[in-house]
Formats: sequence, C-alpha cells, structure tokens
Amino acid sequence: MEKITLNVTGMTCAACVGRVERAAHKVPGCEGAVVNLLTEELKVEVPDGKAGEAADGLVKAIAEAGYGARVKSAPGRSASGKTAEANVRPKALALEAYANYRNRFLRSLVFALPLLILSMGPMMGLSLPFVFLHTETFKKGFVTLLHRNPGMETLLATGSGAALVYSLAMLFTMANDPSQAAHGLHHLYFESAAVILTLSSLGKTLESRAKAGTTSAVEALLDLTPPRAMRREGGVEVEVPVDALRVGDDVVVRTGERIPADGIVVLGSGSVDESGMTGESLPVDKTKNDRVNAGTLLVSGHITFSVTHTGADTALGRIISLVEDAVATKAPIARKADTIALWFVPIVLGIALLTFIVWYASGSPLEDALTYAISVLVISCPCALGLATPTAVMAGTGRGASLGILWKNAESLENLGRAKTLFLDKTGTITEGRPQVARWIFSERSDTPAVLSALGALESKSEHPLARAVTESLEDLGHWDAS
Repeated sequence: MEKITLNVTGMTCAACVGRVERAAHKVPGCEGAVVNLLTEELKVEVPDGKAGEAADGLVKAIAEAGYGARVKSAPGRSASGKTAEANVRPKALALEAYANYRNRFLRSLVFALPLLILSMGPMMGLSLPFVFLHTETFKKGFVTLLHRNPGMETLLATGSGAALVYSLAMLFTMANDPSQAAHGLHHLYFESAAVILTLSSLGKTLESRAKAGTTSAVEALLDLTPPRAMRREGGVEVEVPVDALRVGDDVVVRTGERIPADGIVVLGSGSVDESGMTGESLPVDKTKNDRVNAGTLLVSGHITFSVTHTGADTALGRIISLVEDAVATKAPIARKADTIALWFVPIVLGIALLTFIVWYASGSPLEDALTYAISVLVISCPCALGLATPTAVMAGTGRGASLGILWKNAESLENLGRAKTLFLDKTGTITEGRPQVARWIFSERSDTPAVLSALGALESKSEHPLARAVTESLEDLGHWDAS
C-alpha cells in the first residue's frame, strides 16, 4: 500500500472531518482515510501503483463535497510537480489563517460596536459590510446545506441570515405602514446578526492562533535540517539546496554546521552532537566508515560523507513522519467527539425548525417564533466539542516532541493518563541533558588561581560539552572571564 497526503481547505469542525473522510472512502481503492482538522491534511492509503489515479479522484470527490483539496505528497510525483502551496510548512499556513481571521474580526468589530450600541433601523447600512466580510461564511453555509452536509457555517449562515432578512422585511413593512413603526422598532435584529458573525470571527481567530502554536514542535524538527549543503563535484565544493542531494553524493561538513542528510563518513573525523536524535548530551566521535544522521551538529572537526538517505527517508525524516502520523491519528475520545459532532448540526437544525413550528402553531406571533428558532441556531455555535479534542491531542503531541518524547499514536497519549508506572531514559529527560561541574577538589600543594586560570585558557578554545562545563564553572567561581 502507498500513502497519499492532501491539503484540504474549508474544514471548520468535526462534522467537516466526517464528510471529507466519507468522500475519500467513496473513491475506489482508497482505504484508511484520516483527516487532521488542525493541520488540514488528509492521509489515505491506496494500492501500489494507483497513487496518481487515486489522487486525482480524491481531489474531485472532496471538491464535490464542498471543500478544496490539493495533493501535498504522493508516490510517483516529483517535488517539481507540487504546487508552491503544498511545500509551505504547516505553521506558515496556520499563521496565514490566523492573520486572515484576525483581520476579519477587527473589521467586523468596527461595524458591530455602533450597531450593538444603537440597535436601530437607521444603522441598517452598517450591517451591509458584514455580508461582504463574511461572504465565505454564507457561501460555505448554504453550499454545504444544499449538499445535505450542513456544518458550523450552516448554523451561522442560517441564524444571522434569517435575522438580517427578517429585519429587512420588517423595515419594508414599517415603510409601507407607518402605524407599525412603534411595533417594528422592537423587532429589528441587525445588531444580532452583526454580533453573531463578529463573535464567530473571534472564535476562528483564537482557533487559528492555537493551530499555529501547536505546530511549533514539528517546525523545530524541520529546522534541524539545514537548507543548503556543500556538495563535492569533481574535486570542487559547490553549495546546493538540500533537496538537490542524491544518494551517493559526497558532502562536506565543517565545525559548527549541521549534517544535511544521512550518510557514511569517507574522509576526515570529528565530534557530532546527536542529542537531538538520541538524547545523549556528550558528542560522539566519528571517523571513516562511521554513520552520521541528518540534523545532527558537527561540534568539532571536518568530515566528508557519502549520502545514503535524503529527505523523508532520513532518520530525522522518519521521526517527523512519526510525529505527524501521531497527530493525524484519533484517540478513542476523539472518535466519539467526531461521531457526536457529525450529527450535531442536523439535530440543531431540526430543533430550530421544530421550535419555530411549535411556537407559531401555538398562536405566537411570527416574529416571536422566528426569534426563538434563530436563538437555537445561534447558541449552538461554535462546535467546541469537535475542536477541543483534536487541539488537545495535537498540543500534547507537539509538546512531547519538543521535549524529545514521541507518541506512536494518539491512543497511546490518551492511555498515558491511566499509567501506573513510567520508565524514563534519564539523559535530557529527567536531567539537564548537559554536563555540569558538581564540585572542585584541589591539591594542598597546588597554586589554585594559577591552575584554574591555565585550565580556563585551555578549555575556552574547545566546543566540547565537557570543556564548556568547565569554563562555565570557572566563570561562576570568578577565576575566568570568557570576554
């Protein structure tokens, strides 16, 4: 089986997740479709050799469901074949979404405050910008309703839309029959529609900011690999993008540089800081025929290595994939939340309709029955149930990754809450992860100041963790000044 990853746009809640997953499962050959709402990604497994055909089918099926989709990665598709958007990192996309929602909220607030304060018909003109600012919400809400796949936007669009339409109708009634003015002024809901949309923008702003924050751990792992490398070509060193490296290339790394790919040392020697990969704080000496890994740091020496793995095939790439897959999986409680949220919107729409029918049939005025129905729609937004669970899973997975703890899947993360015994590797987990001088023991016959001064002069020239521990301790004792 091969794996395809797609970026999906337009999802806002767990109900959207369910619809996209159902649409993906309808594509022939596609199995195990899993959507991550926070990273807005869909991962699907397909039979070997069917990735290209399945990817095109998935994009079409998701579009028919009312969402946007583009292929992020698929076997047989070269990097040059991807769109520029597919190569943008998750955090950059999340920050862009956060900026868009924040700007929409601030613009909405400018018009909402006067409406909220005055709440009268003459302020109808200020309600018109909301239709423009929230065109996407209305479009998405009614499109998903027509597709019989209502979501959170459907509640917002129908609730605020009904309030606007009813208020406009009441204004026309008042214009045609001035005797209805006193009554009609109490049944204008322009400010309600405006504030509903403004508060939804605030919610989206907070959600998108949370998404941007929870992707930082994966971003930190991605940043371990340098963007460029020095490749030896015919005895000459040429700087090339890391994506241009191929298996068998000879790459030169100097002191202070990160290793750009997995490989085997063919020339030179040095000490490599592998703490980001293994948690071990002390550097490891590397000589000819020793293996080096992408993302590790050459703290001393000068080596040339032959590339054996690049990109996603490196050890670091597989760790990143593990973290991303863990985020994409659903914990048992998340699957329950998705199931509830999937039926949440249709049930709310049904309750709102039933509320209107019951109140109107019992003799209540039309405006009262409509007000109660709209209230049901409004108080049901947003869908915190479908968002809070995946946010918690992603935050926990990301926080663990930043501390060197990886989760195989979200279920493991949930099960940790019931654990009674925990075994830990001490280095970098329950210790500082770097050497420190505990105490000094001096000979009675030694000239202590002179010895410490000489020791500081010697160790200050080294980047070795033990040397740094010595110089830091001497600085604290006042026997050495690094400046």
